[in-house]
Amino acid sequence: MKCVVAAAAVTLALGACSSGKKYHWERASRLDQQQPSEQAARPPTRPASAAVIDLTGDFVAYAGSDRVFFGNAGAKLSNEAKRVLDRQAQWLSRHPEVEARIEGNTDYRASDQHNFALGQRRAVAVKQYLVSHGVAAERIATLSNGATRPLASGKSQNALLRNRNAQTIIISVEAP
Repeated sequence: MKCVVAAAAVTLALGACSSGKKYHWERASRLDQQQPSEQAARPPTRPASAAVIDLTGDFVAYAGSDRVFFGNAGAKLSNEAKRVLDRQAQWLSRHPEVEARIEGNTDYRASDQHNFALGQRRAVAVKQYLVSHGVAAERIATLSNGATRPLASGKSQNALLRNRNAQTIIISVEAP
């Protein structure tokens, strides 16, 4: 009887662990067309080095922003987004020792599956733009957060607009 109860507890615990929302990660060296189900879970967060923190501040100051924003339900880059990405591409081209991750985000108004797919399309759109402007593809990873990491809380139009974005994050600095 104790074995049955222990087995049931383990089964329930494993089931609870697997039912949480997943982050979808895609390393830049893999094809961008992978399905979210083929992607591994987000790697554990680790403290940023002083070099990454310093370069992140410089990156944001130079580019004007580490985020670009999207219209409703799409991954099309606006002219304003392209202006920001032009500056990001210039900065990244001047810093070949830097690797970045593009995180695509959405508002809450669709299913998790739809939001993760849309977040990935947004991240890939930004990556493709940066690559077309001279940044090496292997230096850029993409990730979809879907609606799991909102920039703004609430259901107002302003909150929805702010949550439809892609963020460029400096993730490592190689020795030059």
